[in-house]
Amino acid sequence: MDLLDRINYYKLDSELPAGVDFIVIDDGSPDKLYREIEKRASDITTVYRTGAKPFQDFSLARARNYAAQRAKGQFLMFLDADLIPYPGFFKDILREIQVTDLQNQVDQFLMLPVIYLTELGFDKMQNMQPDLWRAYFINSMLKDNASEIEKFSSGTSVVVLDRHYYLSRGGQDEQFEGWGFEDYEFATRLIRKVRKFPLPSNWLSMAGNFMKICKYDGWKATYRLYGDWMASKGIYMFHSPHPIEAKYHRRKDINLRYLQHRMSEFVKTGIEHDPLPALEQGKTLLLQKNPFTCQREFAPYLGQVTHVSRDHFETAEEFGDYLLENEFDRVVFGNPYSTDKLTSLYKWCRENGFPYIVAERGALPGAVYHDRNGFLNDSNSYDESLWNKPLSQADHDITVAYIEEIKEGKDNLEKQSDRIDTFVLRQRLGITAKHKVLFVPFQQPNDTVIRNFAGPIGSYDNFHAKICSLVEELGPEWKILYKKHPVEDSLPEIPGAIAVHDINMHDLMDICHAVALINSGTGLYAMMYGKPLYVFGDSWYAADGLCVPVKDPDEAATLIKSGFEVDYEKVLRFVNYLRFSFYSFGQMVTRRVRYEDGTPITATTEINYYELRGFAKSTRKLQKTFSVIPTTSPMFDRYKGGTGQVIHGTTAPAPAKATAVATNKPAQPKPAAVAATPAPAPAPIPTPITVSMPAAANADDTTDEAMESLGYNDHVRLGVEHFARGEFKEAAAQLDRAVELNPAHIKTLRTAAEAHVSAGSKETAILYLSTACKLAPDNKNLSKRLRSLTVPAWRRPLTSSTPFPVTM
Repeated sequence: MDLLDRINYYKLDSELPAGVDFIVIDDGSPDKLYREIEKRASDITTVYRTGAKPFQDFSLARARNYAAQRAKGQFLMFLDADLIPYPGFFKDILREIQVTDLQNQVDQFLMLPVIYLTELGFDKMQNMQPDLWRAYFINSMLKDNASEIEKFSSGTSVVVLDRHYYLSRGGQDEQFEGWGFEDYEFATRLIRKVRKFPLPSNWLSMAGNFMKICKYDGWKATYRLYGDWMASKGIYMFHSPHPIEAKYHRRKDINLRYLQHRMSEFVKTGIEHDPLPALEQGKTLLLQKNPFTCQREFAPYLGQVTHVSRDHFETAEEFGDYLLENEFDRVVFGNPYSTDKLTSLYKWCRENGFPYIVAERGALPGAVYHDRNGFLNDSNSYDESLWNKPLSQADHDITVAYIEEIKEGKDNLEKQSDRIDTFVLRQRLGITAKHKVLFVPFQQPNDTVIRNFAGPIGSYDNFHAKICSLVEELGPEWKILYKKHPVEDSLPEIPGAIAVHDINMHDLMDICHAVALINSGTGLYAMMYGKPLYVFGDSWYAADGLCVPVKDPDEAATLIKSGFEVDYEKVLRFVNYLRFSFYSFGQMVTRRVRYEDGTPITATTEINYYELRGFAKSTRKLQKTFSVIPTTSPMFDRYKGGTGQVIHGTTAPAPAKATAVATNKPAQPKPAAVAATPAPAPAPIPTPITVSMPAAANADDTTDEAMESLGYNDHVRLGVEHFARGEFKEAAAQLDRAVELNPAHIKTLRTAAEAHVSAGSKETAILYLSTACKLAPDNKNLSKRLRSLTVPAWRRPLTSSTPFPVTM
């Protein structure tokens, strides 16, 4: 069949659903051929030209990236022009998108297996009723009918994934030119990010091919499982035979060496290319670059980003002219009140109706907001009309559960002291049953919301003075507990009050009867604890029923003595809005630094986002922890060698050089990217075991190539040997890798946990023991050991347990 006819292969799916569009990319055809390709355009088929010249090597990566930046749908499917779908194929893909929840869990992907037809097989297809193709040729493949089937492959370039996630990963590497391996490089990055299956030992080995590999060793062993998943459901594509030009594979060896280099570098560093812009998003001016304002996971939604310092502009008017002359679509600010210059630029945008986004840390642990309406107090994103709505029972329950999780105190905006028993705390502070307690959490003196939104109290110093006077105004019935901000070095003493700088904020919330502050985010915690909250400044969360604004500081004592009943239903509605509708969330990497004037701050250097809001119609979710399918799944049967156990590989080094299986592809035209709109509402799906891997096991930059070449048993053995020598950190690192290879093995999990306890990384030990308890909920020894590590310090002597032995 003529090359141009292959462009219309998609029409062989006679049940093509609505919402599927096709993009044909030409990457270097002569003008005459391109004009012929253009004639194939239709209502659902768009033809683009990358601009490559006929004398250049074609680039499949360039073609796919070009298409991805211009596609319209939520999903991409990379489809070589020589691939044939069966009737109903695209309906099956949309169904798989739905049942795997790709609409929301955007870092997942599908891979399609391909059956390669011989000339005889292709002739037979052309003379066969289309609705028989799938069943017939799958049968022929299973019979190993070499006359009709040239080969089959579960590891292919045909992947389905979220378009913006593809762009956020930087797309495919355009340094691959000519045929080969750009798809492997991209997919192996996806695989290491998602870890749907355990990573095999000896990851970088190029040995074997996707048809015959039967040992769980090297990246190809897990790569093919993604295609096997779809194959097990009978979802295949068919490859039509065609001649291959002699020059087509001339860069194959070069590309193979580059693949090996890129894979090795990614294992060591985790570095990817910069995100690609989604071109329909236009242009963004970035004034401050940090993890809040521009991070990989949402960068494509900003379109083409230009970073310019605020100092580039002398006046706000000059700034406005620059925006208009360069046709920017939006500006992204961090804290717009951090300097006078930024504030003037921010106010220009607000006064002139120019679109902007304010990106900053939210008031809940791990929270980030990307607000298009302003910054805290001047934003209408907190208007009561947006959140004061009845909650469904399900929303009510998840909000209550979230608040209970917050009150456990495991995650906090700032580092807190260890929890202690409230009975012990009251005794320590001299608080009796007759006393009432006012808790006063102080902010930083130079806090933006104090400098700009201090309200009736006027300043930090005025608030400090007012708390001093409240000691006498409230009288001996009240005990005032005051706490400095965790990053501050000191706080002037308040005579007659009790400094509680070293007490956990949650314990103080437990014992207090009321909370007074200027406008700190701690106010949100007071609401969640149901405590009467008295706000002396202007605050974004001040609403009837949530807190009491102190409009006249002289009346503060009277207001506090009078009391206030929190409308807890409104608290639930407000928290539900912030947690599940407004804030994005990520795991933050922070460090303590100081401004030039010596002021201490907590700087956020990295955010690993796991929920994104404000960029798409629905929440975009990314894995917070790896959900690894255990090796007991039937997916691993081919690797069990009749033993019932997955074969993890040996300590033998990887071959110096091995040849990967080549997949024949057409020279022209280049792949079509399919942008699909899925069916709504995903159906419930089984939940795989969730394994929360420690940072050392997750981070690609800490993975040593020597460790990659070892098998499961080797890592356990080395871990036990290190432990016996008292080398606890080294033992933990080896056992982390063992868990990664066999995440559902209870003894491995508990052994790794004990290594981490001895290494001082108790949080990781708790994660491992929690996973083991999920696997064996009736195992009392596991539960007891986990409980001994998680109870408050004062209760540990009552719940001690014997550590598990660290043995093979």
